[in-house]
Amino acid sequence: MPMANGLYVQVYLLGYRQACDPKANPNFNNVSLAKNLGVPLSDVINAWKYWEQKNIVKMHKNRIAQLKVTILEEKKDEEEEHH
Repeated sequence: MPMANGLYVQVYLLGYRQACDPKANPNFNNVSLAKNLGVPLSDVINAWKYWEQKNIVKMHKNRIAQLKVTILEEKKDEEEEHH
């Protein structure tokens, strides 16, 4: 994360917080992220594309062409194999 654009880190952290919070608004989406951060939606999408290139998230489009993001977590076993 230290090498990432600051906005990209903000998008990731806010998205992660929403994904992990059981009390989070179920209607929270990329438009909400953009509004909360005061940036264009395209900047949020570019941030998710960056994280997908780094294999941190996986982007999905649902049937109405809304972008959804899955945060990937590496298993400890796989991590230990790489050391």
